Amino acid sequence: MATLLIQLFQASLPLNPAALPNVPFPLAFNTAVSFMVNTNWQAYSGESTLSYVTQMLALDVQNFLSAATGIAVLLALIRGLGRKSAATLGCFWVDLTRATLHALLALFIKHTGRVLTHRQILREVWGPRAEERRHYLRVYVAHLRRKIEPGEGPPKLIVTESGVGYRLRAPE
Repeated sequence: MATLLIQLFQASLPLNPAALPNVPFPLAFNTAVSFMVNTNWQAYSGESTLSYVTQMLALDVQNFLSAATGIAVLLALIRGLGRKSAATLGCFWVDLTRATLHALLALFIKHTGRVLTHRQILREVWGPRAEERRHYLRVYVAHLRRKIEPGEGPPKLIVTESGVGYRLRAPE
């Protein structure tokens, strides 16, 4: 609903330097529904139809939430089907973190022994819009290291290639 309303009232919202008009209802409804169900079908030209605030608050948020919710719902469904009884289905953030760590680990395993650049990892795990967000990568690599690295001290499995990226060390 928020995605639809932001588009319908974008002319009166901030971050609209091009003074773009409100999005017509049929187009706003179509866009809101398509981003909500993660098809992201666009029947317009981005910067000439949608203001910065509409792109940020409506579409970028939906891009993240719809995919993340789908992963978390799938994990909750699998967990629910696999149990005979349970008091809870789990935690969205825990499921999302686990799914992201699994994707990151799978990427490292696929490229064992090869250096993966920061951009390459970010693009593969989080998508092309995340290529400059290295802080995501640092946080998740640290979390993954805590899970798989043996003991304390410097990393032995996931090695930092300074200024370039990371490498999963090949078994010796």
